[in-house]
Amino acid sequence: MEYLLNALWSGMELVFFYFLLSAYLPARKSAKQRVVVFALAWIFTIIYTYFAPGQLIKLILTTSMLFAVSIHINSGKWYLHIFYIAIAWTINGLVDTIALYGVSALMCVSVEEFVWMKLLYVVTVCLSKLFSIFLAWIIYRIRKADGNQVIPRRWLMLSLLFPIVSMFMLAVGFQGKPDLSVGAVIFSFFLAVANVAIIYLIGIMEKNTRQLQENALLHQQMEIQTDSIVALERSYRNQRKATHEYKNQLQTIYDLLQNE
Repeated sequence: MEYLLNALWSGMELVFFYFLLSAYLPARKSAKQRVVVFALAWIFTIIYTYFAPGQLIKLILTTSMLFAVSIHINSGKWYLHIFYIAIAWTINGLVDTIALYGVSALMCVSVEEFVWMKLLYVVTVCLSKLFSIFLAWIIYRIRKADGNQVIPRRWLMLSLLFPIVSMFMLAVGFQGKPDLSVGAVIFSFFLAVANVAIIYLIGIMEKNTRQLQENALLHQQMEIQTDSIVALERSYRNQRKATHEYKNQLQTIYDLLQNE
C-alpha cells in the first residue's frame, strides 16, 4: 500500500512539474508527445524509487530525470530549465512542509505522531499535491509560454539563488525536527509566496524586455521607412529637374529650327 501511495504521489508531482515547466518554457514537442514522455518518466520514477538506496540518491535521480525530460520536450537555454526546476522543487517542498507541519501544529501533535494517523496523513499529503497541481495549472493558464525566453542571464542566475537558499533553509530548519511552532509554518508559507512572486517578477521582466525589443524593432523599421521616403522624394526631385532641363533643351532646339 505504501509503495502504491508513493507511486501516486510521484505521479502527482510530475503533473505539477509538467504544468509549471510548460508555462514558462516553449514547447518543443506536441501535447501528446509531452504526456507520453512524462508517463515514461513516471514509470522510471516508480522503478528507481523502489531500488534507490536513499533519499539523496532519489533526489539526484529525480532532478536529473526532470532536467533531461525538460530539455527533450521544451526549448530554451539550459539555465532556464535549471532555474524553473529549482523553483518547482522549492514550491513543491514548501507546500508539502506547510501542509504537514501546519496540520500537525493545528492538532497540537508532532509530525511523527501525525504520520501514524495514517488516513489523515494520506489525505493531507494528497490534498497538498493537488494544491500544488492547481497552483501550477493556474500559473500555466495565466502565463502560458508562447516564445523564446529573453531574460538576461545575469538576472536569472541571481534569481536562482533564492530557491536554492529556500531549499537550504527547509533542509536545515525542518530536518529532524518533528515538532515546530506555528510561526515556523507561517514563515514557510511566506517563503512559498515569495518563490511564486519570483516567478511572477520573472514574467514581468520578460514582458518588459520583449516590449523594449519590439519598440526598438519598430523604431528601426520607422527609420528605414523614413530613409526610403526621403530617398524617393530626392529621386522625384532629381527626376523633375532632369525633365525640366530636357524640356528647355527641346524648346531651344525648336526655336533654332524656327529661326532657320
